[in-house]
Amino acid sequence: MQKRYRRKRRRLRRRNPSALVSIVLIVFSLLVMMMVYHENQKKLRTPVISNLVEHDYDYSNLYSEDGFILYEDDTYTSIPGIDVSSHQGTIDWKKVKEAGVKFAYIRCGYRGYETGLINKDETFDYNISQAKANGIQVGVYFFSQAVSQKEAEEEAEFTLSCMKKYDIDLPVVYDFEKPGGIFARTYTQSKDVTTENAVLFCHIMQRKGYDAMIYNSTNLFEKLFNLEYIQEFGTWVAHYNTPYPTYPYTYQIWQYSDSGKIDGIDQAVDLDLMFIRK
Repeated sequence: MQKRYRRKRRRLRRRNPSALVSIVLIVFSLLVMMMVYHENQKKLRTPVISNLVEHDYDYSNLYSEDGFILYEDDTYTSIPGIDVSSHQGTIDWKKVKEAGVKFAYIRCGYRGYETGLINKDETFDYNISQAKANGIQVGVYFFSQAVSQKEAEEEAEFTLSCMKKYDIDLPVVYDFEKPGGIFARTYTQSKDVTTENAVLFCHIMQRKGYDAMIYNSTNLFEKLFNLEYIQEFGTWVAHYNTPYPTYPYTYQIWQYSDSGKIDGIDQAVDLDLMFIRK
């Protein structure tokens, strides 16, 4: 009698599928979540332009005028500009305009390379309002030290909050640089992470109606970024003390000096040339 009862219990257990169904559902849900995650990552990593496009500037058309380097040919003209932050102190923007500056990139903020805290540039509102008041075209840049997409999104939202009451004439720039110290949070960061952060920041700007651009030096662009993934954005290259930049691919701004002298600015200032298609 006891043995028959046990056999009956075992048969009942085999006929109850609830535990197995629960396990199957959990595994299925996990698989779906993994597929969605990898699909999103695939979309983010898919190059917009797989073949890098080279620029078509003829550097024999560069020339100097009133202390600036400029460019002119049948396809392009150019305008002189500067980029500034609190490092330049209090700027007399009327004198800057009179000196011939046509555009200015103004830092709105930066993330600390050790602390990871976002800080607003203390001169941003003064610089952008006074530059606009004196008829100078303005753009905004943020100095990034993002180590994740979450932080890149935070930087984008911070930049948008700084710009919201101003008319921005030029693309918004993502400026990521690797400090040399081993205590920097980005010291061991990979190209993949840096590229994904830059793409996310720029896509957020585009969704909000702004053009986007990425800044770096000619010798670091290919070391810090997977270039095929950022070709959809503008490019701003820094290359000093040479007749022309060695960056072979398309770019729109050349920062040719970090020690310029401009009337109205007491400190050394970066000098820039913007190529404009006619």
